[in-house]
Amino acid sequence: LEDPADVALFASRIVEILDRPFIVEGSIAEIGASVGVVIANRDVVEPEKLAQQADVALYTAKNAGKGQYCIYRPELSDALERRR
Repeated sequence: LEDPADVALFASRIVEILDRPFIVEGSIAEIGASVGVVIANRDVVEPEKLAQQADVALYTAKNAGKGQYCIYRPELSDALERRR
């Protein structure tokens, strides 16, 4: 996926699906998820850097509340550094 709109739709579907109750051995189980996403580009191809950016996006999603997703943008790292 390269189009941010497609990535946003995919991330929101993950959050939506994991928010639904499901049955495990006859019992109802409920989980949820927050999702952090980074879209790789020509400027950043190192796996460590991509993982770091995805982590920043995940941290941002979690701060927004349960069941959220966030797509990494460079200003997220700047905002995180200012908070530290």
